[in-house]
Amino acid sequence: MCRGIFHALSALAVGDISHASGTLSLSIFRTRSAPCGRRYSAHVRHPFVGAYGNTPKTRRKLNNPKMTQQQNNTSANNKRIAKNTMFMYIRMLFTMVVSLYTSRVVLEVLGVEDFGIFNIVGGIIVLFSFLNTSMTNSCQRYFSVALADINSNILQKVFSSALFFHLTITFVFIIITETIGLLLLYYTINIPEHRFNTATIVYQIFIANSIVNIFRVPYNAIILANEHMDYYAYTSIAESIIRLIMLYPLVILPVDKLLLYSLFSLFVSIIMFLLYMFHCQKNFKSISFSFKYDKSILKEMSSFSGWNVFGSIADLGYKQGVNIILNLFYGVSMNAAMGIVNQARNSIFSFVSNLQVSANPQNIKSYTLSNYCLLYTSDAADDMQC
Repeated sequence: MCRGIFHALSALAVGDISHASGTLSLSIFRTRSAPCGRRYSAHVRHPFVGAYGNTPKTRRKLNNPKMTQQQNNTSANNKRIAKNTMFMYIRMLFTMVVSLYTSRVVLEVLGVEDFGIFNIVGGIIVLFSFLNTSMTNSCQRYFSVALADINSNILQKVFSSALFFHLTITFVFIIITETIGLLLLYYTINIPEHRFNTATIVYQIFIANSIVNIFRVPYNAIILANEHMDYYAYTSIAESIIRLIMLYPLVILPVDKLLLYSLFSLFVSIIMFLLYMFHCQKNFKSISFSFKYDKSILKEMSSFSGWNVFGSIADLGYKQGVNIILNLFYGVSMNAAMGIVNQARNSIFSFVSNLQVSANPQNIKSYTLSNYCLLYTSDAADDMQC
């Protein structure tokens, strides 16, 4: 205050009246009743006081047990997210290296023609899996909401409804792939005549593989909702190792390599489904395998996933539509090149999406419990008076 008055008098001495009045007003506003000789700054941070100085508002915040508990929860959640992200990136690095290597070996063993057939036939199946893709986010979202509820019966109802919904998706998927998909395979896709019969068998193997993956989605979603990222990472690494080991019989056995590789892919999918199912039955006692659904929950899940269907159709149509167009004009050799490109693109996308996968369960649970302050940074939470 004293220094502010001194500067004001100095300004008056040189005739700057506006500067003098502004300096004096700012000095009075900042210090109010502070004694002369002691300057108070609102911008000085203190490790125990906070960002706004030793004000009554800050003291109320420091003495608020609710705020202290929220800060502890935020710290624990951040540590959990960091740990889950670490597991996801370890998984990503290992699977990316192995998948890129296995793609190279498979291309060399199968040859350009068979590798292209494998990718275009699989692309037709993936094209009709948009319902399953849209349900993945829906399952994880509703499982996370149910876990935030203390009533364990809600989780069982959501899980049973999800299983029933995926059973319905399976029937729809079989009908579409055995009608429209076969029409595409027989009358549209460009496949060499001497490999067409093999391609039709591979097509049916792909259908069985997709059905296994459809029923795997609820178990995968509940593992992620419970934040068992370590198990998810370990099983993904195990899957990559199994696929790597299966390259050896693919090289040495004197059989049709395309059929054998398709059967190996189905075998790996079944193993992973069983591992996920056994883990859920062992660690999550509040859920059990049942198709007894809840109509209201099923309606909500269907409505929520309905909005994701548009994005899934656009994404799959863009990726597999380009694959089909390349096949029509250039044949299966271009599909082989597209398969390598998709493998690299998926690796890059997984690098970006790992952080989001790790943070999604915590964000959904915090929003469900109305802990909005946990969704913001510490500075933003202070501004919201959390």
